[in-house]
Amino acid sequence: MVELERYIIKIKVNGREAEISLKRILSPISIERIYRNLPMRGLAIRSDSAVYISVDVEGVLESPAKILNEGEVGLDVGNSMLVIALRKITISGGRVTKLGEILSGLESVKSITTGMKVSIDKM
Repeated sequence: MVELERYIIKIKVNGREAEISLKRILSPISIERIYRNLPMRGLAIRSDSAVYISVDVEGVLESPAKILNEGEVGLDVGNSMLVIALRKITISGGRVTKLGEILSGLESVKSITTGMKVSIDKM
């Protein structure tokens, strides 16, 4: 789904899906780059507090995040990775720009483990 102020995308892993709202007002350049490069596949890395998904997009630090709350999504511009917070996390180094939030399927994201391949596509 495309609206003027946001894009809705989905991530899929092992037959499970989650919907993400990318809010263009937060990071318009990075979000446009992500959306125009869809579909894409990435490799997941799981920590206790977040899931990181590699993306083939060069992001720009537009709205640096100091904190991501559970379900919020950011882009680590230095490592070209989506960051999905599984709980409230503090960002050190200031290299994450906020993109949006999970609309549905947070439990699917929480089931992701390191090494899984993740598909990212338009709705």
